[in-house]
Parts: sequence; structure tokens; C-alpha cells
Amino acid sequence: TRSGILAPADTSATMSTTNADDSVYNPGDLAIPNFTVPPHPSESTKNEGSPWRRRLICIAVSLGILIAAAIGIMLTLTGGQGPQAIFIQEDPPGLDETNRWSLNSRNGLDLFVMNSCEDLWTPIFDEYIAAWDNGTPDALTLTTGKFPHDPECGAYPGRANVCNGNYGNTEWRGLNTAFLRNGLVHHSVAKLNDYHLDRESESQKKYTMCHELGHAFGLPHTDENYYNFDRGDCLDYTLRPRNNLSPGEFNFNLLYSLYGSANGDPMTSAAGESLVRPSEGNNARPSGENNFQDEEEYEENEDDDERRLDDPIRRLGSPPAEMEDDTPASVMEKYVTVRACLEDYSCAECVDETLFDYGNVRMLHENDQGEACEFDLGEGYTIQTHKLLVR
Repeated sequence: TRSGILAPADTSATMSTTNADDSVYNPGDLAIPNFTVPPHPSESTKNEGSPWRRRLICIAVSLGILIAAAIGIMLTLTGGQGPQAIFIQEDPPGLDETNRWSLNSRNGLDLFVMNSCEDLWTPIFDEYIAAWDNGTPDALTLTTGKFPHDPECGAYPGRANVCNGNYGNTEWRGLNTAFLRNGLVHHSVAKLNDYHLDRESESQKKYTMCHELGHAFGLPHTDENYYNFDRGDCLDYTLRPRNNLSPGEFNFNLLYSLYGSANGDPMTSAAGESLVRPSEGNNARPSGENNFQDEEEYEENEDDDERRLDDPIRRLGSPPAEMEDDTPASVMEKYVTVRACLEDYSCAECVDETLFDYGNVRMLHENDQGEACEFDLGEGYTIQTHKLLVR
């Protein structure tokens, strides 16, 4: 070949050329490579951000739905009071809200509690007598007796009587009525309404028993808001009775402040705080007044002390002897009338139903969960009723 004229290409051979910088390349490298046009920077950012933005929107919407649902549930649970009702804790009661039984020189409250319930209630009755009787601190010495079923729930001076029965579709599932003389408890009766409780849970039955016994000992409610967080004690209103099945330390301390130590110990709370039993005011024992629990009864109870060490519940096999009661007949007539009315009607209705134009009527509290009121029967006597209502 002549200089400057290339020979025909040999397709089976690989041609290479040396660049000025001695790098070697193949002719095929001169081919234009396949590529895609890169997106505009703003478009790239938009495409990358879209999934995250969509996720954030979904999360925000889901949270909004959950919050709205939670508010709706809370409004339903609180009866329209608003979510804040869940977080409101009421101030606990003080001694001025209690009812005090008569005492003699002994410390603590030594009380006979009659079990006039049907046998099916006895295990629950015994469970909560033991729970209240063995508190820390200990202010109660309880004696019990099992008596024939008494749905009418008779009243015995110086005694607490607990009864059950089908009382019909009343507004209450549990009720306690205290009869007071000069500000001190003369007797107490508690009723458990099987019309409602028969169809309710075991926890509700236990809660109601514990609740009404607490009233029998003279205690008020620790909290009257059904919708807030549960305190854990059975004198706290609740929608979840399984959470409030014990008497609770607060109530043991309040009883200790009210009655002193059942063991004669210095009056200090479970937390070591000093507790002082009131000596003045409405709940003080009137000077020189005869005690319903007289000295003969105390001597009899002393004989039971050794037996009580083995059995947390002291039992007597026969009804308590009738004790002398000097309550005027006119007062007892009013008592019977008002008590019967309060078991069938609300406090407000009984003012009209009984034409109660004597004495004063005092509402202690009233809401859709419970009510309590006090009727002044005259001559230093009052009747006070607490109702645990059915919602």
C-alpha cells in the first residue's frame, strides 16, 4: 500500500491507538453511550419528598381520628362532663363528715354487726368484716352473728344490721341508714338490693358490701366522681368495681382518728403520723350520756378476746338481747315513715311524699351516681341515708 492509504479493516482484529498521554483505547470506546436525561433538581426533590409527605399526612390524620375517638369515649364515660373529669380528684373527707358511734372508756370501736342476709351472701359478708376488722392501723373490734334472713332489716340499738332482699327496681343497689341521737350513731342498717345485684358481677357485689359496711362504721365517701381515676378503696365511686375492692389505708386512718386504737397503741397512722381523736364538736361523746355498749356487754366481749385471736371474726350464735331504748314514740314514728320513704323514693321526693314540715332536711350530696340526705326528726334525733345508685 501507498503511504497515507489505509488497508481494509480486518474485522477479526482489534485496533488500538496510543494517545499522546500513552493511554490506550479501543475504537468502540468512541461510541456514544446510552443514558437518560437527569431530572430537573426541583423535580427530583419533589419526587423524593412525596412519600414522606404522604406518610406524615397519614400519621396526622390517624392521630386526629384517634384523638377525636378518645374524646368521644371520654365524653360518653363522663356523661358529657368533658375529658377533664377523668383527671379531677376530689378532696378527701375529714372528721367533720363522719358519723361517730358512742364510746365508753375503751379505745377503738367495739361493734356488733348482725348478718341478717341469706346464706349466699355470708362468704362476702365474712370477707369484708375481716377486711375492715384487721386494718392497719386497727380501730375496729367487730363481733358478728348469723341470724335468720330479714329483708325488712330490723333496727337494734347499738348494732349495725346488714340485710339483702329483692327490693324491686329501686334507684339504688346499696343503701345505708343511720339513726343518730345528739350527733352519735344509735343504730345502723344496710340493705343490698338483689334486684340489681343478682345480675351484676361478683366484683360489684363485693364492692357494694364493702361500701355499705364503711357507711355503717360512720365513714363518708372518699370520692363522689365515678369518672376519675380510681383510688382503690370501696368508698370511692367507680365504674370499675374490681379496682376498688378494699377498705383502703385512708379509711383505716380516718377510723383511727375517729375512734382511736383497738389495741390501745399510740395513735399514729400507717405512715407514722400522729392521729388525734376528737374530744369536742358534734361527734364527741356527750358527757355523762349512757353508752349503748354498756359495761356488762364489754365484760362479755372481754371473754371473747382469746377466741378472737384464732378467728378474725367473733361470732355470737343468738340474737343480741334487747337493750333499753328510751327513744320517744313520736320520734320513732317519724323514723319509720321517713326510712320507708327513702327506700322507695329520692330524698327530694320524700320531702313532699311525707309532708315533712317538721325539722330540717339537709342534702349531703346528690348526683347521678349517689345521694345522701339527713332528716331532722326533732328532740336531738336525725336519720341519715346514703344511697349507691344504679346508673
